[in-house]
Amino acid sequence: MNTLQHGHLYQLTRFLGAFNCYLVREDDGFTLIDTNLPGSAPGILQAAQQLGQPIRRIVLTHAHNDHVASLDALVAALPGVEVIASEREAPILEGDLRLKPGEPQAKLRGGYTQPQTKPSRLAVGHGGVLSNPVAALGTAIAVAEKQANFQAKPGVAA
Repeated sequence: MNTLQHGHLYQLTRFLGAFNCYLVREDDGFTLIDTNLPGSAPGILQAAQQLGQPIRRIVLTHAHNDHVASLDALVAALPGVEVIASEREAPILEGDLRLKPGEPQAKLRGGYTQPQTKPSRLAVGHGGVLSNPVAALGTAIAVAEKQANFQAKPGVAA
């Protein structure tokens, strides 16, 4: 896993940058934005260790496999880590792919997995997906301040 630093945001990439997750340095440690593909946990844990801070929380932008597939392995390795997802994505993480009234009634795209780990906190507000990884920095800061703000876009390809 390669690490690219952007201020206090660390982009962790696999497969020539095709798959990414992010560590955001905060006052009490790191917030991890997404968990990447299956098998990514060792590289994520190693990056946090090399950067000298613990992972305190995991924010899931949405339920696609390439964003949540290493969640269970990370939670097993990080007892007490907080897992945060939007209230819209929580049912999708549990395998409920039904669309809600008012959402575009189109087939959800992308691959989904059902992690055993359930979010320890739901971000309320607009409930849904962060479609722009650059927004992860603002989201991590907002989560740390207990004011998470997500955009509703279930099934967006990202």
